[in-house]
Amino acid sequence: MDVNVKMTDANANVNKQTERRKPMKTIEISDCKMTALIDTGSEVNLLTDEYYKLIGSPKFDEGHVSALVGLGQLEVKPLGKVTLSVKIDKEHYNNVLFHVVNRSYLPYDVIIGQDFLRRVVLIMEDGRVSLRMKDDEWMKQVGCYTCDSVVVDYIGDIQYKEQLTEMVENYQPLQVKEAPIQMKIVLKDDIPVTREKTRTRMMIKVGPGLRRIRRRVTHERRKIRREEIHEIKKMKRKKEKKMKQKKTRKKKRKEVILGERKIKVMMNE
Repeated sequence: MDVNVKMTDANANVNKQTERRKPMKTIEISDCKMTALIDTGSEVNLLTDEYYKLIGSPKFDEGHVSALVGLGQLEVKPLGKVTLSVKIDKEHYNNVLFHVVNRSYLPYDVIIGQDFLRRVVLIMEDGRVSLRMKDDEWMKQVGCYTCDSVVVDYIGDIQYKEQLTEMVENYQPLQVKEAPIQMKIVLKDDIPVTREKTRTRMMIKVGPGLRRIRRRVTHERRKIRREEIHEIKKMKRKKEKKMKQKKTRKKKRKEVILGERKIKVMMNE
């Protein structure tokens, strides 16, 4: 009995540690603060129906709403999709698309997926999350630092220390001369040097309307292909018939010539 209790406590502690390490972020939608899971494995942004009602139940976007497919091929039918403005770390992000799903399908209030994360720079470390705009000024300062004095303590020779310090302090950048060199790339074959970017498609369930259109298009393509094959066979049969008639005429002409020769020989005799 004591062993089972200890195992249960150990599992609970592991679950708590795992929960703490999950990348969570406090966001604000329509003046309502909520905790969101930053999920790089999710293709879309998700919002529970409870928080959808809490922010005032804004009008759903028009258009077809496709079913979402998650882990284990589990299909979830969203209630709708809505475009909202989100505030994260005092930064405002407009036109963020959320799929509203039932609370029973989502263990978190909000899930921020790749649809939004592609717009920002994501920094994560042991559960701590930082989101930055791609055009922020801070990105230009990454890897840059200033130094007031020349560090030469690692050099043992005093003479070399003095020479290096003097060179650095007296350094003046000079304008580099441009060399009139042009490069021309000559391709030796038709193999493309680059290729188009590929994008992983979101796993969605196609609705009955799109399925009917797809079947109709496939049927038309097969019909056109059958007609093309029929025309090719018809042309081939015509060609074979002409060749056969030509051979028959040539054979009859030869028989006529041979018959005339036989008649001439008999008359001479």
